[in-house]
Amino acid sequence: MTITEIFKNFGESRFREVETEIVKIFSKNKNVVISTGGGAVLRQENMDALRENGVIVCLTASPETILQRTGNNNDRPLLQVENPIEKIRELLKFRKPYYEKADMTIDTEGKTPWQIAQEIIEKIKGEN
Repeated sequence: MTITEIFKNFGESRFREVETEIVKIFSKNKNVVISTGGGAVLRQENMDALRENGVIVCLTASPETILQRTGNNNDRPLLQVENPIEKIRELLKFRKPYYEKADMTIDTEGKTPWQIAQEIIEKIKGEN
């Protein structure tokens, strides 16, 4: 079932429950990358599970960049609104205190995925 179908049929709260179940399963592994959506941090149990065997990295970008990156993606039910840029700003503002709990933050503006990955690796190496 897609994210959109879960939202449509069961609502966001059920999606968050499933997300938490999956985070708990995958976070038991070591040497893996778990790429969550921006709302995963809203539950402390997710943060605790992710931090148990790993480092939590918050990737940031401007609302405009986020819209550009997600604009053609229909699997973002929270952005299927009349004014998605405003919704992104609202979500970022609400989630900011949660994002600040990450172990590190990486600004992704103007960077390729390779550059972002290299920056994460260097920061993790610097912490060990």
